[in-house]
Amino acid sequence: MLAESIRDIIVNTPAAVSGLATWEFSSGVSEPAVFTNMRTPPTGKRISVEVMESGGIHWGVRGYPGKDAVVSVRVMGNKNVSQTPLRTAADAIYDALHRQTTGLDLYTRPRGYEGIAVLAEPLSSIIDEDGFPGYLIALRVLVMKL
Repeated sequence: MLAESIRDIIVNTPAAVSGLATWEFSSGVSEPAVFTNMRTPPTGKRISVEVMESGGIHWGVRGYPGKDAVVSVRVMGNKNVSQTPLRTAADAIYDALHRQTTGLDLYTRPRGYEGIAVLAEPLSSIIDEDGFPGYLIALRVLVMKL
């Protein structure tokens, strides 16, 4: 649920998607290559984004359950080209997500949650199992059940 909300924020931020490859999802329409809860398919072009929710801590206030979720955003590039576009895309995605409150609420409310905040860690340089370079943006996403 939160991975899809983070995906929606990224996809609806023009600066964040301007450098991304496109992918034809099941709708038959090419969209920015932002994948939720899965890795970029082997046939996928780079630069792409992988958003994965991986647990977190449950908490609550006066009967309203909340969650402090851990979400990983991996911005993956190509090993045969300059890494400048990759860094530019990762910076734009970080800027779109860090300290996001209003945008988070737009995407979590229809799913039954009130978005409180997104807190992003600074970019970390990574290399995936196939040798592709990328950046990891570790997020803490705070939400409460409506």
